[in-house]
Amino acid sequence: MIGKIRFGLLVGGLQVGSLNAQNWRAWNFSITDHTGTEVARVTKTWEGLGRSMFTTADNHVVQLHRPLADPLASMVLASALTVDTVLKQSSD
Repeated sequence: MIGKIRFGLLVGGLQVGSLNAQNWRAWNFSITDHTGTEVARVTKTWEGLGRSMFTTADNHVVQLHRPLADPLASMVLASALTVDTVLKQSSD
């Protein structure tokens, strides 16, 4: 993939938000609602050189900026759980 990665969060064919990579490395993501306002952030944490060399496990932190209603709340959780899987599959 070239450039910043963006995923639409769709429910019933309507976009309720988006997941947006902050840079080309795709370690940090902002999550916006349908108006483009950031409502959450997903950040990949650094576990140190030793752990990074011997495992492929990644940790992500989800920070909500305010309480969210469904379906956006569920989409934020789902995107945080799947972002690493999707990006690793696309790099194979």
